[in-house]
Amino acid sequence: EDLAAEMPELLAARQLRPKLEKLSLSDAKYLYPNEYERAHMLAAFLVHGCIWENWQDNRVIPAIPASIAPLIVEVSKKTDHPPVLSYVSYAHHNWQRIDPKGPIALGNLALMQYFLGGLDEAWFTLVHVEIEAQAGRAVHAAVRAQETVIDGDAKSCAQHLAVLQEAFARVNAVFRRMPERCDPYIYYNRVRP
Repeated sequence: EDLAAEMPELLAARQLRPKLEKLSLSDAKYLYPNEYERAHMLAAFLVHGCIWENWQDNRVIPAIPASIAPLIVEVSKKTDHPPVLSYVSYAHHNWQRIDPKGPIALGNLALMQYFLGGLDEAWFTLVHVEIEAQAGRAVHAAVRAQETVIDGDAKSCAQHLAVLQEAFARVNAVFRRMPERCDPYIYYNRVRP
């Protein structure tokens, strides 16, 4: 937790790998089951960060320190996620509501873990979080529409397709908000790498 919290500063100073190599990590046997996702997310960020820490010098190091290898493998098995940073850790398990009773919507979402920090990095991920929240109705409507086609119920099918269309309109509206706080230049040259 402490090392992940320091990640933006350590990456800026190119000191993440040296710090991670010195870290003595215990294995996942001391974690409670409800802590596995968080452990995987943090370990995946640390692994990804130390591999790509020197990307600007074309010095990508495709090996991870022994201090974290057993942990990422173990929590990957427990969460059924790959032992790398994937969308599930980068986005699904990397946000929280500012107001716990409020909606899953931009303005009420905060990113929990950063690489370099900054609004552009957070906004990019949080836009995707709200997109998925809006898309949930689309998935349900698509399944129901297929069922009504099989049943030959054209009226119900049309209703489900209308819900699907409305959900896609909401998804597109959220996606169009990306440039509000995520500058394409900053994203492409700083966040993406």
